[in-house]
Order: sequence, then C-alpha cells, then structure tokens
Amino acid sequence: SNDQALLKDALILNKNTFGYQGGLKLSIPFFQRDIYLLQQELFKESFLLEKEILQESMKADINYSSLKNNFLFFKENLKKLTEITKLQKNRLHLERKKLSYGSSTLFQVYLLEKDYLDAQMKELETLSNIITIKIQLKAFSL
Repeated sequence: SNDQALLKDALILNKNTFGYQGGLKLSIPFFQRDIYLLQQELFKESFLLEKEILQESMKADINYSSLKNNFLFFKENLKKLTEITKLQKNRLHLERKKLSYGSSTLFQVYLLEKDYLDAQMKELETLSNIITIKIQLKAFSL
C-alpha cells in the first residue's frame, strides 16, 4: 500500500510536469493535445471571422448598388414632382383669379392650396432622401 501510494504520487508528479512517459523514457508533453485543440479552435474562429467579413463586404456591395438604384429612382421622381408642383402652383394661381372675379369659392382655393403644399412637401421629402443617399454613397467611397 505504501508502494502504491508512492507510485501514485510519482505518476501524478510525472503527469503534471512532463506528461506521460513511455518505457523508453520518451515523454509526450501533457498539454500537447490541449494545445492542438486550442489551435484548431482558433483556426475555426479565424475562418468564421473571415467568412463573416466576406459576407459583410458582400452586403456592403449589395447596399451600394441598392443605394445607387434608390438615388436614380429619387432623382427621376424629383423631376416628376417638380413638374407636379409647377402645375399645382399654376392651378392655384388660376383659381385665385377666378375667385377675384367671383366665379370660385374660398373652399376651392383652399383645396388647391392644400394640393400645392402637399406637392411641395413631397418634393422636399424627395430632396432630403437624395441628400441622405448622397451622404451614404460618400461613406462608401471613404
């Protein structure tokens, strides 16, 4: 029993310091397998990070083309909305003339003023969208 305790202590000492020893006094580091597993885990993590970076760059490319498409869309809409605003302004001007001659009502003028203001608001909204997209596109070019 004493011999077994000494042998057990010697094995624990050998295991903690040098690893397991073979019959030819060759020693294998005890933590070599742990180091290998840690290296494999780090390799997997770096692979996953590279994959994530690639996916993010693909999303950025998609976002860039999406922004360019939105920019063109809003630019086309701005042209149309500018024309609509001009037409609404002319209609309002004509309705005010009719009111001055007594052949229209204040309610009609009010409705056309509302339409004109709505057209202006849509135009301003589209302008703000264009400016926002320009800023985002500049961020991609940095």
